[in-house]
Order: sequence, then C-alpha cells, then structure tokens
Amino acid sequence: MSEETLTVRVPLTVGKRGGRKVVVAPDQAAVVQEREPANWTLVKNLARAFRWQRMLERGEYATIVELARAEGVTDSYVGRIMKLALKAAADVEALVRACGSLDQSNRDW
Repeated sequence: MSEETLTVRVPLTVGKRGGRKVVVAPDQAAVVQEREPANWTLVKNLARAFRWQRMLERGEYATIVELARAEGVTDSYVGRIMKLALKAAADVEALVRACGSLDQSNRDW
C-alpha cells in the first residue's frame, strides 16, 4: 500500500468587515458568521449586577472588595457594574428587549 498525498487548494482570503475578520470567498462575498447581538455585553453586565447584588444581600460577601476578590475583578469594576442594578425595572426591560431575541439556554452568566 503506497502513501499518497492529496493537496486541495481553496481560493479564499481573510478580510475585515465591520472590524471583524471574515473569510472572503472567491466571488468576494463574505462568509457571514452568526454573531452575538451588539449589546450582549450590556445584557451580561446587567446579569452580573443583579447576581452580585443578590450575593451581597444574602450576606455571601460583606463588602464589594470581598466580592471583587472572589470574582477576580477590581472593586472599582464591581462598583461600576452594580450601578446597573439600580436602574428602574422598565429601563432594564427596555435594554434587554433592545437586544432582540436572546437564546439564554447556552450562556454562562
């Protein structure tokens, strides 16, 4: 049995569209990859804010400094993110709704 090598060449390039790297096919059409909503970071930070608020209210941590150490972030960051938990419920709902339909089943909050 002899070994044969098969080489396949695919004419494509990697380009940038909207600041993201994309694979560009030979006909210059970008291969679109499924992207997260633009405001996913905001939704994630809202979830963190409410989670951290619950943790502080339950007494799991006495201070923001303790919480920050446990989460591996700075106390300044925790303080900034926690401000999101103080927003009116209608504002929070509007922010989440603005992000569109989110599949939360496979997200690590």
